[in-house]
Amino acid sequence: DEDIDTSYEGLIRLTTLIGEARPQGTTRDIIDNLPSGKYCEWATPSSEQRCPICLDDYEENDPVLKVPLCTHWFHKGCLEQWLGTAKTCPVCRGPIDPNASARSSRSARALRLRRNASYSQRSLRQAAEATAPVTGETPAGNNDNADNGANSGPGPSDNGIAVPLLHNDDGEDEEEWLARSWRTLMRGDRGM
Repeated sequence: DEDIDTSYEGLIRLTTLIGEARPQGTTRDIIDNLPSGKYCEWATPSSEQRCPICLDDYEENDPVLKVPLCTHWFHKGCLEQWLGTAKTCPVCRGPIDPNASARSSRSARALRLRRNASYSQRSLRQAAEATAPVTGETPAGNNDNADNGANSGPGPSDNGIAVPLLHNDDGEDEEEWLARSWRTLMRGDRGM
């Protein structure tokens, strides 16, 4: 792991090197596919009468856009401007893209599985090292002539348990592969 200077001065130096980080907005394709209409077409007696972004009252023929997942709606121009730098509803912060929440939850789950697998591999190695005989023998599966994880697919860990080293792309979804690898690692199987 590289050491990163997270001090204020270090972050200022980083900003001068790579430029300011700008939030990424919603793609034009997603904005163009949002439900649109006129205020008079969607208004009911209980509807909001002013745009939550600009706080101006809606006029009968004002063009409006609706966020599909939460059904909040806004002046078309107001929401388009907001989405230039945001990917969420300005009222509830829900995702604008209906597919984003599914992708986000899959990515978060895969990241958790990856972290857990990495932690468990380290724990198993440490346990194997702690229980290695004092005679200088190496734990089962530990070989000085090994390729240090450069191979792909499952391989021996320091304690002889097969653990995934790299993901072989055999068409299996990464999330499924990580979940299967995690289950295998936690069961302590001697092979996959």
